Amino acid sequence: MESLRRKRTKPSIIITCFAIIGLAVTLAAAYWQFKRSVYKQDLLSTYHYKQRAPIIDLNHETNFVGDNHRYRSVTVTGRFLWDQAIFLDNKIVNGIAGYNTIVPIEYEKSSISESNMVPVNLGWIAWGAERVPKNFKKKLSDEVRVVGVIDLPKESVFRLKNSYSEDRIWSVLSAEDYRSVFGKDIARVIIYQTNSQSGFISSFEEPDFGIITHQVYMGQWLLFAILILFLYFYLGFLKRERFEK
Repeated sequence: MESLRRKRTKPSIIITCFAIIGLAVTLAAAYWQFKRSVYKQDLLSTYHYKQRAPIIDLNHETNFVGDNHRYRSVTVTGRFLWDQAIFLDNKIVNGIAGYNTIVPIEYEKSSISESNMVPVNLGWIAWGAERVPKNFKKKLSDEVRVVGVIDLPKESVFRLKNSYSEDRIWSVLSAEDYRSVFGKDIARVIIYQTNSQSGFISSFEEPDFGIITHQVYMGQWLLFAILILFLYFYLGFLKRERFEK
């Protein structure tokens, strides 16, 4: 009767080379994911710091830079330009289709280095049966005070050349498209209003930096490295032989 027994042996050079390459690749990938998670953790810490920072008053801010002020709380007093309002389509909230109402606010400020028109996202509204945007112009005063959070417009890299339509229902907010339609420049930031008017649901979403995702991927690459080591030692150093009892 034949049976199997294991005998110690040495792995071949080819197997050793493949094992070394596999370990190098998996450990490098795990380290890269670790570095990305640390970087994203720093971004999260910066975000929380900006949320606790004093509110920026755009009417008196003389050194405003959109990228540096991203996620900062801001306030601005000015006049909504309702004739230049646009509506961002295909916004889903709790499975319900709707749109965001974007209205530029024109305001006086100390610095003239940038545009004094900033788009304000008033919030989300569900579409009605006729898919006609609601007009809140008569419900808001001429001069308004907006409190919100500064962010960068989410422009799609793969968007169509013209993302706008004649009925002002757009797919994305683009400063270039805005200039083409209205002939005016707007700041390349957006304010998500937090003191929203009645009928709007705030559209601001806290950023998801994907820290857990990077940590999960790091763990997967480490598991692959452990599996390579296990197979290398288990199959490389032990050879099965048949013998008769």
